[in-house]
Amino acid sequence: MLGVLSAAGFLLLILLPAVGADPVAYAIMPGSITTDDCLICGRPTIPEPTTGRFQLRLVDQTFPNTIYAIEGLVFDSFLGDTVRHHGTGSGTLVLGGDFTVTQTVTLDLQVDDGTGSKAVLTTNVFSFGTKQPNFVFQVAQSNGTLVHTFSANWTTEPVLPAAWRWVSVSATEGVIAWPASLGAATVQRRPLGGVAALWSEVAVTIVEKGPVEFRASVPLDGAGGLFRLHWSGQ
Repeated sequence: MLGVLSAAGFLLLILLPAVGADPVAYAIMPGSITTDDCLICGRPTIPEPTTGRFQLRLVDQTFPNTIYAIEGLVFDSFLGDTVRHHGTGSGTLVLGGDFTVTQTVTLDLQVDDGTGSKAVLTTNVFSFGTKQPNFVFQVAQSNGTLVHTFSANWTTEPVLPAAWRWVSVSATEGVIAWPASLGAATVQRRPLGGVAALWSEVAVTIVEKGPVEFRASVPLDGAGGLFRLHWSGQ
């Protein structure tokens, strides 16, 4: 018997940050795509499924604009099960307007397509209805070239409690899965009893890293305990 399973340590973050509040964790959701077009090659555009995460932090709220910092942005786009682009960076999100609300997103990224990281600056401005706390980033590269022009259409949502599950369990091994949009995680365990029941990291083997789901193999010794996933910053 594996013992009691727990998702302790996950926060329910469903609202935009308020003044003085901690940043809100966001995920780039399934259905999001990234492209790297060659404007002179004539090749068709290939949409790359994309997952990732970032934090949204309130910077200023002075009528008519509300300004948020986009921090710790990490994303991967895929061709099949292969990572085509890996990116990191930060940016700003500005909501403004009296009668028609506009959303302005600017991202300063480092994007690696396997040949080394390149600086990518993107921006977009568009009008939208009430979508908060969810946002759509429709960004296009402003410093692109005729051979490489990066663009993205990402749907983003606040991170809800991590929906992870045991896929299979035997006496010696368990396989757990979680949404790829939450990024790489560590597995932790603590005993059911004891005065100093501290969480300790469990060595795992990633058995699948796809565009929708990550899976990891967890060694088990039959002792049971509480298990959880843990992300850096938590």
